[in-house]
Amino acid sequence: MICEFLAIYDIYHWVLKWAKLSLRALLNSISDTLEYLILQLLDPMLAIRLISIGIYPGKVIKLIRKAPWGGCYYVQVDQSFFALRKNEWETIITKPMDLK
Repeated sequence: MICEFLAIYDIYHWVLKWAKLSLRALLNSISDTLEYLILQLLDPMLAIRLISIGIYPGKVIKLIRKAPWGGCYYVQVDQSFFALRKNEWETIITKPMDLK
């Protein structure tokens, strides 16, 4: 009984360790931040929310990370960080900044 418990306990810790390592590797693989100039916000209802948190045309938005399978986008505007849903990110029309 105790041996079975220890075996399950070891498997559980191995799975947790593997999940943490694979997540860390995935996040580290997206190391370059991409900068964009916000040109327009398409959806008027989402535009109200985005403008109220400081995301509006003329601002520079930095894409820090994308969640696996494109569910969420971690961005920076000025000194603030936000997690945007996919539909919020897609309502923002941007132009890539020239990196010189």
